[in-house]
Amino acid sequence: MSTKKLWWLLPLACLAACSNGANHEQNNRQNAESVATDSVAMPLNAPERKIIRTADFRCEVANVLTAVNTLERAVTSAGGVVQESRVENNTDMAKEVYYKSDSLKKMHTYTTTATLTLRVPVAALDSVVHSIPAMVSFIDSRTLKQSDVTADYTANKLQIETGTKVYSAEKATKLAKKAEDLVAVQQYEDENTAQYINRKIEHMRLLDEVNYATLTIALAQPTQVYVQVVSNPDFIAAVPFTTQLGEAVREGVTMLEGLFVGLVTIWPFILLGLISWTVYKYFVRRYRDNVAEIRSGGAVSQ
Repeated sequence: MSTKKLWWLLPLACLAACSNGANHEQNNRQNAESVATDSVAMPLNAPERKIIRTADFRCEVANVLTAVNTLERAVTSAGGVVQESRVENNTDMAKEVYYKSDSLKKMHTYTTTATLTLRVPVAALDSVVHSIPAMVSFIDSRTLKQSDVTADYTANKLQIETGTKVYSAEKATKLAKKAEDLVAVQQYEDENTAQYINRKIEHMRLLDEVNYATLTIALAQPTQVYVQVVSNPDFIAAVPFTTQLGEAVREGVTMLEGLFVGLVTIWPFILLGLISWTVYKYFVRRYRDNVAEIRSGGAVSQ
């Protein structure tokens, strides 16, 4: 929208506001002054103040699961709710040792931890907090906190109460003369509605935080050892002696079959070798006979 059109909307807004602006502003001012005066005069420990209370514990216990169940029952009986409950086992070391020929002994050390987020009615918070030391073995840390949100609560409440519309959609539609003005009016109404909804939601959230304290507890127990006897996979996978013997016989037969097939495959080379050996032996025998005749002839001549 151009600057000229925006300037045209200014008289329109002023005209719409004049009908009830004076009374509206006077009422708002009176409400704000009344609330401001009450807030200044209110003591710090006044029950009317809006206080958000939180508690945080880090504890050591003998058994995490037992402590978790006890705390959950205590909070539920006090009218609270378990917002989150988480238990974990963290393995520190694992080891396997020989136990018997068919089994192993499996051992591992672990640490069990738990994290609880509990919502407790404010009136019951002190009793729950005071009961925690009896449920645990050792408290590593404890933090109690109070946050005063009276000012935020009052400001949000005033915005809701004094956030009435300066003019209604019907009156704005009658005053508007252009399509652009109708769009601007609708956007204005949408923004007011969104702000009103957000303030109501924030108001509900503040009341919820004030009425229900948040209790966070972290639990841990000493390191435990878990022992379990399991089957030995090597023993289960071992082949019996009779099976091994039968397999050896079969492998021997297979090797003989392979050797026979190999010999049959190279029979031409074997035949050629036998022929060569026969010829060699023939010529060697003739050579020896000739040498023997020559030696015998020389001996006769002498």
